This record gives sequence, C-alpha cells and structure tokens, in this order.
Amino acid sequence: MRLRKKKNSKTSRKGRASHKAKIRAGKQPEISSRPVTRERTDVLLRLIYLLAIFSIAFFGINAHWPCLKHIDVRGTGIYSSDEIISLAGLGDSSGLWACALPLDTIANSLEKNPFIEEAKISLTGLNSIRVQITERRPVAAINYNGFRFVFDRTGELLEILRPDAVSHVPEVTNVPLGLLKYNGEPLFTKHPAWRLPENSSSPEIMERQFDRLIQLRYFLDRYTPDREEFLTELSMDNEGRLTVKYLDCPPILLGKFDSPEIQIRRLVAALDDSYVTNTERTSLIDLSSVMFPCYHVNENYLTNAELRFIERTNTDQADAQLDLVPVTVFDDPSVTGEVSDSTDAESVDGEAWVEADDDEDNAPIIGDRIFSLGDGG
Repeated sequence: MRLRKKKNSKTSRKGRASHKAKIRAGKQPEISSRPVTRERTDVLLRLIYLLAIFSIAFFGINAHWPCLKHIDVRGTGIYSSDEIISLAGLGDSSGLWACALPLDTIANSLEKNPFIEEAKISLTGLNSIRVQITERRPVAAINYNGFRFVFDRTGELLEILRPDAVSHVPEVTNVPLGLLKYNGEPLFTKHPAWRLPENSSSPEIMERQFDRLIQLRYFLDRYTPDREEFLTELSMDNEGRLTVKYLDCPPILLGKFDSPEIQIRRLVAALDDSYVTNTERTSLIDLSSVMFPCYHVNENYLTNAELRFIERTNTDQADAQLDLVPVTVFDDPSVTGEVSDSTDAESVDGEAWVEADDDEDNAPIIGDRIFSLGDGG
C-alpha cells in the first residue's frame, strides 16, 4: 500500500513565516498588480464608448438623409398648402428630423386657427409627413348693424366682416347672435351682452330651431349646388318657421322643416318650374305643410282653370258658411291659359281644407302638380 505524500513543503512554510514576520514588523505585504491593470482597461473602454457615441451623434446631426424633405398637405380649400405649412411652423424645416417632430403639438397649434376644425399629422417615411386638414367652411352669416358674423355648419363663429367687406355666403335674419358658438359654447352663456331676447322661447328650443336652419343650409348646399350663387337669405321667425329666398324667385316657406327630405324634393321641383317661380304671377311658395303644399298667385295672373275653381269654391263656402279656404292640386296649365280636360278633376290627395290666415294678402291659394312630381309621383 502506497502512502500519499504530504503537500506541506518547506517552501510554503517559509513563505508563510516570512509574511507573518513582515506583518509583525509593521511592513505592508506586496500587492499584486493585476487589479490595477483591470481598472485601467475599464477606463479605456469607457472612453472608447463615449467617443463612439459622440461620433455617431455628430455625424447623425450633420447628416441630411433623415431630415424632413416632403410635406403632403390634404383637405385644404380656404388655405393653400404653403399657408398650412407656414401655420404649422414648418416653413424652414431643412434641418429638422422627421422622426423627431412633435406631431401632436403641431396638430394642436393648427386647430387653434378658427378656420381649422381638425388636424391630423402622421409620419409617412423617414423624411416625410402627411398633414390632413378638416376646414371649417362658412355656410351663412348673421347681419348685425352692418357687420356680418360668419359661422360654419356647427354654428361656430369664424369671423366678423366689416360692412364694406365682400361676403359670398347668404345672410340669416331674425336669428339672435347669442345662438352662435365660440370654442363650442353658445355666446349667450359667455356674456350678458349676448343674452337671448326675453320674449323668445327657451334657449333649448331656440338652439333646436337654429340647428334646423343649419340643417336646411346643408340640404340646400347638397341638392341645389347650381343655385348656390342665387341664394340670398334664410330667415327664421319667432316660432322657428324657415323661409328661403332666391334671386328672381318668390319666397319659399318651409315651416319648421319637420320633414326635410320631402320638403327639399318639393323645393327642387318648384325651383325647376319656371311657371311656379314666376315672380309676377306667384307671390309665395308654401311648402310648410307636407300634406297640402301650395302657392299663392296674384289675382292679375290667374288662368281660366283657376278662376273657375275659385268661383266654385266661393259658392261652396257661401252655401256651407265655412271660414276655410280649399286647396286643390291641379294639372299645370300652360302659360297661354288653355284649360286641360283634367282641370276639374280632383288630385290624388283629394280636396283639402286649410284655415284662412288673416295676415295673408287677398291672393288666392292654388295647388299645382309640380309638388306631387317632387314626391316622385
């Protein structure tokens, strides 16, 4: 059996003894130089890293490939693309990085413009962005002491035009200025000077009536674009009844505009009929009643068929002692006054009766087939 040799050699014992002796004598033992070398290496590596980062940043800032080079502006009508770029503060964007632009901040600054309803800015590439604009388009203006308060489809106040300024929108009459909005809130809630008339309806009712007027303006812009330049006035009375006025056309009464689709179809049909819109013959086109649309005719321009109808109606009224005015839908007689064979026939709606209005003039109320054509019949 072999005996294991002991590793405890004389050299080891002498080294430990020498180390203890030096400690007793107050001498510091020698320290290895390896930790010092590692610290120097770490410092050198950090310097290299910092130098690399600085170099990348320096060359990156002076590089031109990530800088903004293209701005795609869409949805403009009032402003041009260059004006939108200038309003966004991107006029001198040669040194700006597209990916580092504060897009939300730029969009919010654009929306502070009264003619910009919404702005969306998106990054479309490393050096390009897209600016999508939704403009507030003026639809009408309220005339107040010669100054015109222009507003959009939401009733938001856009600008105030001086009396000598040119305006391309129709005027709205009998509408309180307090119903207009500023920053989304009605003016009558902001200052006592804009309060609503004391004899008017409640603010909620008046706001609904004003919304219907704006809705009417939208329908007119959509369905009668060829007559946009001839639209001169929209009016609303104290009860919320709406009236439209065109050049060379009798006033068109739409009432409270409760059935916009039907009433707009009849309005378009009436505007397309030169016989009905003859201002010398017709004094008012009344489309306020969905069941019994009619128009008022001056007595000097009655056809033979209409004269026979009025004579027969007066006789019936005298016999029945009724304080009512009949309304019948006739076939459209020719301008020459010839009477068709279907003149005496009743309309598809039959003979209707409406109460006489004491405020109206003495012009007879006559029906016409043009309104049934407006219904698609």
